[in-house]
Amino acid sequence: MATPLDEIDFAVFDVETTGLFPQCHDRVIEIAVTRLTAGRKLSAEYVTLVNPGRDLGPTEIHGIAA
Repeated sequence: MATPLDEIDFAVFDVETTGLFPQCHDRVIEIAVTRLTAGRKLSAEYVTLVNPGRDLGPTEIHGIAA
């Protein structure tokens, strides 16, 4: 029998990039992880900016400024 989702701890990952085309040299600029308990309560959070070694791309989309 499957365990209901409200009884499982889980993590949510998010990645922001300079664009949508890695083959065109778009790069990661932010990584975020949020850990939620089985009761859907925030138990931990980690967010960091990453230097992409290039301009940040369309800042109006991701809202990250230099």
